[in-house]
Amino acid sequence: MSKRFFIRYMDHNFVLYPGECLIGRSPKCHFILDDPLTSRIHARLIVTSSSVIIEDLNSKNGVFVNGVRISKPVELKPGDKIYIGTQQLELIQQEIKVERQKTVTFVFCPSCGVKRIENEEPCPNCGTYLTIAMESPSTIERVVVNEGPSVIKEQPKRAPKKSFPTIDFEEIKEQTVVSSPAIMMANILTKLLSLKRYDEAHKLLRRMEKEIENDPHFLSQIDSNNLNFIVSKALKIASIFKESYWLDWIFNLYIKSNILPNIEVVDNIYKVVNAVKYNKTKSLDLLIDSLRKKKLSASEKFILRRLESLKSVIQNIS
Repeated sequence: MSKRFFIRYMDHNFVLYPGECLIGRSPKCHFILDDPLTSRIHARLIVTSSSVIIEDLNSKNGVFVNGVRISKPVELKPGDKIYIGTQQLELIQQEIKVERQKTVTFVFCPSCGVKRIENEEPCPNCGTYLTIAMESPSTIERVVVNEGPSVIKEQPKRAPKKSFPTIDFEEIKEQTVVSSPAIMMANILTKLLSLKRYDEAHKLLRRMEKEIENDPHFLSQIDSNNLNFIVSKALKIASIFKESYWLDWIFNLYIKSNILPNIEVVDNIYKVVNAVKYNKTKSLDLLIDSLRKKKLSASEKFILRRLESLKSVIQNIS
């Protein structure tokens, strides 16, 4: 048995390897936060086998540990909550069993450069169907996965050089093997949006739409936090491409999953409704009707009232 540090974020644990871990909006960071209040290189973690130290790298909005803004490097304890921009992270420590091992092969898609598991068809990013015969030895790497808690020991290897930035999946490599397809696709979507690769993000969202349509169990793999996370990315794509279609899709997602959108999502829906000139209320009416049948808390009733008010906004859009 050995212990390892993790960062818990959005209900997922991301392993911290010994060394430096940069946090920020920049694609160069190891842990990327898509948050307007986060600096490009906001903070760093210094990780050893026995400690984790956090340091604010002269960020504009600061780093808070357990609600207190730090002015110098601070050693974190398991359970400490870190606030960067509007995002909350938590340091946790878990015991890891190192036992039976198996080999997993990753390949880099020659079409788009995204790393994926060998024999996973099609590519989760571009949808291209590939065969092993298409893969050159330089695109293949081997990793060892421990069949205990979700841990991957990976030998770093770069993808073939492209004319666009290559996505670095360092902080989601744990999920690449053990998470549901929905979570893996959501993380790739976040990466593509952060790199402003909007056409690829749009294509991936279309693929996610088909997966949900064809697989009745796809939505059951997603909890409320992750659904709201996915919807926030869909809203961004709807705004970029001026496509009102995605608002119908979003309303139907919440109906099918029987999940209530959070207030941040509802506020973003208001903005996108105006941006794309959305003027239909049928899907929204169905969502409101489904929520009225549920037993709601006071805060949930407030969200319902916000959705009801949204109808008036939509009806006033020409």
